Amino acid sequence: MSSGGDEHDREMGFVDLFHQLEVGLTVTRISDGRLRRVNTAACALIGRGESELVGLDWREMIDPTQVDELNAAFSQQSWRRVGEAGRRVIRFLRPDGTVAHVLASGGIVTIDGDRCFLTQLQDITEFVSTHQQLQLVLDSTPVSVFLLDHEGQVVASAGTARESPATGPRDSAGYGLHEALGDEPAVLEMVRSAMRGQRVHSVVPSGRCWYDVHLVPVSGAAGRTAVGGVVSDVTERERATAELLDRTARQTALANLAQYALEIGDERALWDLGISALTDQVNADRITVEPCPDSAAARAGLDAEAGRDESAGAAPTLVRMPVGHMGEPVATVTVRRAAPGLTGDDVAFIRSVVAILGSAVLRIRMENAARFRSLHDPLTGLPNRVAILDHLRRSLARGQPDTRRTGVLYIDLDGFKAVNDTLGHHAGDELLQEVAGRLRQLGRPTDLVGRLAGDEFAVLCDGVGGLDDLRAVGERVIHALAPPVRLRRLVSVGASIGIALAGPGLTDAEQLLDASDLAMYAAKRRGPGRCVAYDDTIRETVATHLAGVTELRQAVAAGQLTLLFRPIASGSGAVVAAEAVPCWTQPCGRLLGPEEIEPVAFEAGLSGDIDQWLVDGALRTVESATTPPPLDGAGRKADAPDADHPDGGASRQLWIRISERGLGESALREKIITYFLDSGTRHPRGPRLGVLIPDAMWQLDYRNVNTAIGELAAAGVETRLDFTELGPIRAITKDNIPAGLGGIRLSDRHIHNLDDGDVGIAIIAGIVRFADLLHLAVAAQGVDTPAQLARVRALGCDLAQGAAVGPPTLTPPW
Repeated sequence: MSSGGDEHDREMGFVDLFHQLEVGLTVTRISDGRLRRVNTAACALIGRGESELVGLDWREMIDPTQVDELNAAFSQQSWRRVGEAGRRVIRFLRPDGTVAHVLASGGIVTIDGDRCFLTQLQDITEFVSTHQQLQLVLDSTPVSVFLLDHEGQVVASAGTARESPATGPRDSAGYGLHEALGDEPAVLEMVRSAMRGQRVHSVVPSGRCWYDVHLVPVSGAAGRTAVGGVVSDVTERERATAELLDRTARQTALANLAQYALEIGDERALWDLGISALTDQVNADRITVEPCPDSAAARAGLDAEAGRDESAGAAPTLVRMPVGHMGEPVATVTVRRAAPGLTGDDVAFIRSVVAILGSAVLRIRMENAARFRSLHDPLTGLPNRVAILDHLRRSLARGQPDTRRTGVLYIDLDGFKAVNDTLGHHAGDELLQEVAGRLRQLGRPTDLVGRLAGDEFAVLCDGVGGLDDLRAVGERVIHALAPPVRLRRLVSVGASIGIALAGPGLTDAEQLLDASDLAMYAAKRRGPGRCVAYDDTIRETVATHLAGVTELRQAVAAGQLTLLFRPIASGSGAVVAAEAVPCWTQPCGRLLGPEEIEPVAFEAGLSGDIDQWLVDGALRTVESATTPPPLDGAGRKADAPDADHPDGGASRQLWIRISERGLGESALREKIITYFLDSGTRHPRGPRLGVLIPDAMWQLDYRNVNTAIGELAAAGVETRLDFTELGPIRAITKDNIPAGLGGIRLSDRHIHNLDDGDVGIAIIAGIVRFADLLHLAVAAQGVDTPAQLARVRALGCDLAQGAAVGPPTLTPPW
């Protein structure tokens, strides 16, 4: 009895302990799978009472979707071994519809002869819920996490980064590192670094994707290092970055090409830059640039896209675009790439490159054309003075062997002016073109033939032995120009040639050309068809000339010019006008008049300055002339009406002769016009200004001169053509005679011809009659003797000036 009692007491104590434990416990018969016993903690966990649970089949308590899995597990032989434990997560369905996640563990025991499962139940519902939430986060973002043990085995992985390195097979843990990473050496090296205790990070490609990989060392059991990893799918980001970098690279390439295109001046080098830019950025199989000889060829290549693949929607494999204006392209750029085809971005880049090339080519060609025009004579196509001097400077800078030097021929045509005057400017232009062609043919290949101005040409000879060589070239020029030229009729011209050879004292291009120019004038003085070399005599003339230029420049700057007044008399002998002229007393004491000053001033570039000085002095004289005019010998006022005066003697006049350069300056004309538009109110009876215009200027550019004459006449300024030769008389027609012209003035050469007899008298008589029919007054200068004065008055000249009329004075002669 006592033995049975003790056993009963132990059983009762076990039962009490079974219910008092806070850990859920269940006893399930193996034979039928029904609960034999359940403690209080288990009832609370499952959500049912003990009476309801005891005798219940365990399958009725769990999630139906887990039944097959547990049946398979319980049917294994290992579970039937006595005392062997197992662990399994079981999902219990509570009456309220919730699920309790329980970690079940235990073993097999024998109770009252029945083999039973003694199972311990641990509530892990909160842990599972947290795990599920974490899994939801991982499954909703392109991130994967994994854990590698110290042997490189993947012990855990989760996440959604597709095909990411180290997370490929995620169905179960335990696969190896090489199996997970495959052929990703970059990731393998990262894992090795993490195994050595380093934190590593890198963006690595895998297949067609890109992944951001972070690896950190994790301390494991027994001091062994595991590796934790986080992988993010950054494929879209990397693709966007790559596209941005590609666009940036192309934009940079276009910017660089555009910069070079603004600076480069060689068309061939420009094409090379364009091809290089396309090769670097488009990775084409072939790029060609084909010049377009005509618009038809260009239009044949206007396809922006051609040579497409036959498959629908395929990218073009060939793009052809015209360079330059669509109507007249200068070239066609063709780009070929077989596979892959050219994308829309590729085509846009090609179009941008072509646009830059087109603009640059047009700029280069326009600059080349402008450069050509700036260095060549438009009529003959020969190099002009600028180009000649540049070539001469380079020739002198290069130097020559001891026995060879640089020489220049300065050519002036004899008889050209007569052709121009009789046949017109068009015929003169044809003659100049014919002369240019002949000069081109006779020169050596190394010689340069150019046109300096008007009918003046130059031949530059490199590497000549001496003056004899230059004379030989000059003789060939004279011989080549001797045959007549057929224009509207046969005409003949010759040449006066000056030659100069580089050497001591002639080392500068300007000096050498000027020396040949002076030698040419010496040749002209000796008669047509002469060739004269620059020598010591001419050098002395040059020295004197240069000294005069320097002295005149200093005199103008110092205000050392003097204004003198040359009296002008009417037919009755009354002084009715005066010409204001600049005079200059040289340092040697010699007084130079305007006829001697003018050529020196022209050479010195002072013509405009002297004109300005002359106009200012004349205007001051007009402003100060406020007193009544003096009486003449008959007791009349000098400005009283006079039948012999062309204007009836209504007022006094002050004449000034303005040079070609001064008359071409609109500011100087405006100054005169503005003053005299206002002076009529201030000095209604004051002197009126008269302007003498060089006939040479009118002959060269009569349209602009006529415009200037009209402007001056409208302001009350009388204008006269100052004739120095007979040519302009013959050139006047009804179409070009200027409106507002008041008269003409004959030169002293015309007047001195009166002493030669009837021919000189007949010429003056014809000119006077010609002017009278045109209602132009005729003045004669250089009337130095009483005989000449009597003759010009008898021939009908309205006014006269010269020594026979009176000497120049420091004040106006009224």
